[in-house]
Amino acid sequence: MLVTGGQSDYSEDTTVHSCNTARLLSSYLNDKENGTCETDSWHFSNGDLIMIIFEATTRKIVSVNDAACKFYGYSKEEFLSKCINDINTSTYEEIGDRIEKTRNNIEKRFTTQHRVASGKVKDIEVFSNPFTLNDQELIHNIVFDITKRIQYEKELMESKERYKRLVQLSPYAIMVHTGDRFIFVNKAGANLFEVSNRKQLIGVSIKDFIHEDFKDVIIKKIDKIKKSKEKVLEKEIKIVTTTGKVVDVSMNLSLIQYDGEEVIMTILTDITERKEKERLLKKAEEDKEKMNEMMEYDKLRTEFFANISHELRTPINVILGSLQLVDKYEDEFILNPHKLKKLVGTMKQNCFRLLRLINNLIDITKIDSGFFTLTLQNVDIVKVIEDIVLSVANYYTGNIGVEIIFDTDIEEKIMGFDPDKLERIMLNLLSNALKFTDKGDKIEVYVYDKKDKLMISVKDTGTGIPEEKLDIIFDRFRQADKSLTRNHEGSGIGLSLVKSFVEMHGGSVSVKSEYGKGSEFIIEMPAKLVSDSNNRKDFGMMSQDNKNIKRHVERINIEFSDIYT
Repeated sequence: MLVTGGQSDYSEDTTVHSCNTARLLSSYLNDKENGTCETDSWHFSNGDLIMIIFEATTRKIVSVNDAACKFYGYSKEEFLSKCINDINTSTYEEIGDRIEKTRNNIEKRFTTQHRVASGKVKDIEVFSNPFTLNDQELIHNIVFDITKRIQYEKELMESKERYKRLVQLSPYAIMVHTGDRFIFVNKAGANLFEVSNRKQLIGVSIKDFIHEDFKDVIIKKIDKIKKSKEKVLEKEIKIVTTTGKVVDVSMNLSLIQYDGEEVIMTILTDITERKEKERLLKKAEEDKEKMNEMMEYDKLRTEFFANISHELRTPINVILGSLQLVDKYEDEFILNPHKLKKLVGTMKQNCFRLLRLINNLIDITKIDSGFFTLTLQNVDIVKVIEDIVLSVANYYTGNIGVEIIFDTDIEEKIMGFDPDKLERIMLNLLSNALKFTDKGDKIEVYVYDKKDKLMISVKDTGTGIPEEKLDIIFDRFRQADKSLTRNHEGSGIGLSLVKSFVEMHGGSVSVKSEYGKGSEFIIEMPAKLVSDSNNRKDFGMMSQDNKNIKRHVERINIEFSDIYT
């Protein structure tokens, strides 16, 4: 047993030590009375212990050691003039009761308070033993200063009480459970689960309140805590109250000590209000996004109608102007039929331009309403594309000095597609390429066989498309240059129709472009045959049928009507 400065870590061994000290003291006093004792060395051998001896009946102090003098602040002479009652703050009766219990070996260890010379009251623990000397009954006390310990215990109790009140009054639902069954739930927890008395939840499983969507996850987390003893981070879940109400909560699980046992503490925070705010905020953002989309759509629609008005007004004005010239200079045109023919050609081109615009508007209306269908046939697609390209080269490009090149890595590819729509696709892409190329530029059309699909590339060395416009180039009514003063005519529908036609075939279209260097449009279509189709290997733009040639030339004139040479 270690004892220092009158404060100790002590055990039951202290009682044994006190008994031994009493026997040594009795022997010492006998030796002193017989004159055989040479020194008071017994006091100093136990110098760190505070010792007081007093008569059991009179309660008069008969002996103290130096440690006692130091602790109480009295000299030995002052001590020997006092009774034990003078330093003990208990009542006379309480002191007498303890003396009797010590004499009868009922209680030898107790706590009380002693007053020291300065008047300060200190908490002490006393180990008391009776012994007899010369028929005189004495009480030997070993005193320990426990003032600090009592203060610590008091503070601890106050801290526990504060913590208990904090837990009980906490706005957060706090519960403790062994395994999954509650052994403690605070008032906020009872309110959250909608029960009138929190004691009703004791013994109930937490699983009964977890929403089915989260039950398996939470059970696994509880098992993980018990096995790994690690704190699990906060998780947002849903619980179901006793009334069936679903509540959004934030759950925090951790392993704690509760009444000497490892248990799980769960803290639930009702986040319904926060979730509702998040929902409203998200809805507001979505509404804002929709409003922006509507505003953008309205802006596009306004620009589209302005553009359509321009597209309609321009050819009508040209036709009207030409008719007025014919009417005014009728005699001159009769004498000079070449001028009349040129004027008629201008009117015809603008009629084609109006027809192209109307056809495109009808097509997008059919596509939007779901009435647009494909007529699929098993045809040699390489032949069809080659005839289209050669027709454009023969009938058009010679007038503007642009070279058109066709090449392929496969001579024949029979697959299911709509030849009429493919013709529209190719003429639209070629028309678009011609608009943005100058004299001396080149347009290259390549066909690549990719086994289960066919790739078509239309590449030009024209002006190209600005990078920021690439994402919108296939959007309806969108143009890289949408001003009414642009260098090239167009409604902004053509490339959108190309995309729709390609996707209806199960394919895709993309564009690569570098501004100032040209563009490349790439089409990929699945190479598959269709059933119940009339196979036509001879289908092509350059059929020897004069009627077909005339029809295809007219279609070229329509698709290229907004390009003036």
